[in-house]
Amino acid sequence: MVVLGISFFLLAALANPETAKNDWAKNNTAGLSIPHADTPEITASDGPDGYGYYFIDSDDSAYNAPDFHWVELLRYGTPISFSQDDQISGLIYLGFAFTYYGQYCTSFRICSNGWISFTSLLPDFLNQPIPSTTDPNNLLAAFWDDLYQGDTNSSVYYHNRSDSTVIEWRNYRHYGDSGQYTFEIILL
Repeated sequence: MVVLGISFFLLAALANPETAKNDWAKNNTAGLSIPHADTPEITASDGPDGYGYYFIDSDDSAYNAPDFHWVELLRYGTPISFSQDDQISGLIYLGFAFTYYGQYCTSFRICSNGWISFTSLLPDFLNQPIPSTTDPNNLLAAFWDDLYQGDTNSSVYYHNRSDSTVIEWRNYRHYGDSGQYTFEIILL
């Protein structure tokens, strides 16, 4: 993702690196319980968690940092039209089955507030611990905050392939701030 000229890469729970975990997920798709973190912490990378997922900032020089390449969707992505603040898209089907914390996901929704979810219907802008007893849950939050389309240059696009999906928020604004934010999520 790109935030005020700084690039970040969100690979949090985008691809499970362990085949054993994928095999486990195929046989265990029932209830999912992920404990809350005790104290939020800002860090450039962390993991693996109990499911083998990492999150890594594209500026991180860790040995396992991915080679990130921005995927530009302006010319060929499918636009999502949000007519007002705090909205969530209709259901969008993936071109493949994506395993997310032991669940097989084949569709998602895009929120105008900088995240996607595989199950949630509410476009919440307040950051909160996840999972929670209230929505949103089962989400990937690239830049979860009170965002809105500031002008006609602001947009959200997505593009599906048979093995990946890219979602891009372009020139979004933070409520009460003048900065513009462009960032993306890549599902592999």
